[in-house]
Amino acid sequence: MSRVNGRTLDATRNLENAAITRRSVPFTEPFGSLLDADKDRLSRLQSLFGHGPEFGIWLTPIEWLPVNHQLRYRKQADLKARITESLRKQGEAALTTSPLVETAVVSAIKYLLLLRCGPAGLGDKAKNRSLDATSISKLAHREVPELFARGIVAASKLPSPSANHLISCIDLPALRDIKTHSPNTMLIELKRMRMLRNMGFWRDVADEERPKLSELMTAEEPKANPRVDTDPHLPLPDEYAALMASRSLWLSENLCDNVIEIVADLSRELDAFIRSRGRAMSKTTLSRRAATRLAAHVWRDSTGQPISAVPFPLAMPKEVHVRKLHRLKLGDETEQMPFQWPPRDARELHHLIAIIQTAHYFTVALSIGARASEALSLTRDCLRRSSDGSPFITGLTFKLVERFEGEERDWDVPDAAVVAVERQARLIAVTDGFHSAQANAKPSAELEAGDNLWGQIGVHSRDASGSLVNINRKLREFAQALRMDVSPGGQNIRSHRFRKTLARLVALALTQAPKLLMEIFGHKSIHMTLHYILSDSSLRAEIETVTRELKVMRGKELIEDIVAAEQAPDEPHTAGYGGFAAVTIVSAVSAHRQRLHRNGKAWGVESAYELSELLTMKGDAWEYVRRGVICTKLPGEAGACNRKRGRPEAGNCKVNCDHRLEEKFMRNDVDGAIADCVVHLERARAEDDSMLESYWAGQVRTHVPRFPDVKAKWMSNTVVSELFGEAA
Repeated sequence: MSRVNGRTLDATRNLENAAITRRSVPFTEPFGSLLDADKDRLSRLQSLFGHGPEFGIWLTPIEWLPVNHQLRYRKQADLKARITESLRKQGEAALTTSPLVETAVVSAIKYLLLLRCGPAGLGDKAKNRSLDATSISKLAHREVPELFARGIVAASKLPSPSANHLISCIDLPALRDIKTHSPNTMLIELKRMRMLRNMGFWRDVADEERPKLSELMTAEEPKANPRVDTDPHLPLPDEYAALMASRSLWLSENLCDNVIEIVADLSRELDAFIRSRGRAMSKTTLSRRAATRLAAHVWRDSTGQPISAVPFPLAMPKEVHVRKLHRLKLGDETEQMPFQWPPRDARELHHLIAIIQTAHYFTVALSIGARASEALSLTRDCLRRSSDGSPFITGLTFKLVERFEGEERDWDVPDAAVVAVERQARLIAVTDGFHSAQANAKPSAELEAGDNLWGQIGVHSRDASGSLVNINRKLREFAQALRMDVSPGGQNIRSHRFRKTLARLVALALTQAPKLLMEIFGHKSIHMTLHYILSDSSLRAEIETVTRELKVMRGKELIEDIVAAEQAPDEPHTAGYGGFAAVTIVSAVSAHRQRLHRNGKAWGVESAYELSELLTMKGDAWEYVRRGVICTKLPGEAGACNRKRGRPEAGNCKVNCDHRLEEKFMRNDVDGAIADCVVHLERARAEDDSMLESYWAGQVRTHVPRFPDVKAKWMSNTVVSELFGEAA
């Protein structure tokens, strides 16, 4: 079957039809009409929106769910069964036959359809937007049936229960006092219902009862609602990330090609067996063949040298060695057995393949900072090249986008990630074909190839050819196999921590990290990016320290360039830097040299650093306001950008400001700009266009003074000298 961007044509058509349905239905079915729709009409709407033809059974197409959510939420949600199950858990089994259950199912379908197409988003970012497919699937499985079940229980205790007002009967104080699980998610849904009620799209709402003023004055001090302890994703410790990265690179560079060769040979043996016998090879025979092939293989590293041992500890999963060596229960706390080198049987080979795959995932995820759903959406042909040859990978993002099935986006990748993706594509292809042939008793050449980059590979995997779903469990197994802590920094290792780690590393390395991370992470707001950078309470001080040190070091380099220019007669006295601040810094270097001389000291190695600390106020001053332009204004000084003290206004930076310092790489650009301006000026004069002549004359006057050596060059030009003579 032909493929389009790694997807089958049928799947692509389904996605396009789903998107068309989502856009067209709201115009043919107004939101308010859902409140009065009968069962038949709701059934048609449920089917039209793509959530299954059977009324009351909410089905979400698997194409709409990220890979890491498909296993958990791809099953259909039978709303009636979920409601009756909740009633039994509450000890109200007698109510499972109540007619209120059918009414609750109808209301639940209305509510889910409203979430599907109505302005149901909470908060400023999601305001006036419908919910994504994953969120609705979660609600259909849990919160919505639970709320309506509690509404049935509360309504049944009334003398004359109303079938159309179940949610409004819920006892909110009792809901908050639930001890079995946190009621916060249900309270959020009640808040959403109140918001939709205020918009005119919903009626059945449980309102908060406001106590009277006299009751508030005489009541006891209210107890704070118990909060659920949050577990924010933290960046990996530096030493931990460096150690895991080095081991991941070694596994990929030295073992991946060996494993691919072994599995390819086993696949050829399996294909020959299937073609000759017409059936799959038994597990016993396959294990013997694998052991024989492993024993005969000569393991060589990337340089061609034999691998006598892995240069770091490796361990087998606990379940394997317990079952294999001790035959004890899986709950036994026996320590893990060391990994024997080289691997001797099929189980150890599968374990090694899983380790190498996770090493590739670590490299890729840490390089691009993608969410788990985005990294797991990568396909085997995700690696692309731009017109200039720069590599990038293409995947799907599901957050902050309108389409349920996700939108394509690109990530620039370093060379290490490029190699990891290429090796992983070859590894998953040969492993996928081998397992599929064993399971289907068909030669691998006759099997349809998958497109998932990550697979369910490992000694415990039941479907080795399926897409990887639970990446966090694989990462914990990876850490255990490497004999590393599964909870570095006191928090379980998980995929989203790579995203935070990349944010931290970039924030420490670059003073302009927030803008850069906005582009890498695909954020719509700088506030979201800053949340990632500053989520670690100890990170803010570290970022400030590194940023100040970077400014001091930049000033030190500039001063050293100026000092070196003094020894080179052909170099301009500003060492090629521009702006009026360059002249000021040259004077500061001369004054500092004289100060040292008066104190009986000579200019030494530390002199440039000391002067840089003075000029930058130990890194508190000096800011990049745009590419190649540094504002050297001190906190107590006024500048041309705002005429007042305080931080500089980057958008109003002026060429004639005394605090403007321009990097020397801008000289060629400015020189070329002046040349173009002079050409246009002469052309305007020849055409007697006074307006254009005035414009280009202003451009020349603006750019010529930016660099002293460039000014000296152009002042010998008759046209330029006349302009400055007129200005004088």
